[in-house]
Amino acid sequence: MANNVLKPDFMKISEVADRLGMSRRWLETRLKTDENGECVLQFHKYMGRSKVWEENDYQALKEAVTNTPSKS
Repeated sequence: MANNVLKPDFMKISEVADRLGMSRRWLETRLKTDENGECVLQFHKYMGRSKVWEENDYQALKEAVTNTPSKS
């Protein structure tokens, strides 16, 4: 029998970080730093207090992360 489990339309921060090949903490830090600066990584939406991404949001974030130098 086929697995008919529906996947949610939104990804949580841990799923996005996994897809980027980075830790959740790394992504949280980058988003917080960006939020207080240029805001070039702010592609998420909110579901309650939780940040969530749709596929197109994830793709935009991935593109921005790969083109934005890290400020250590």
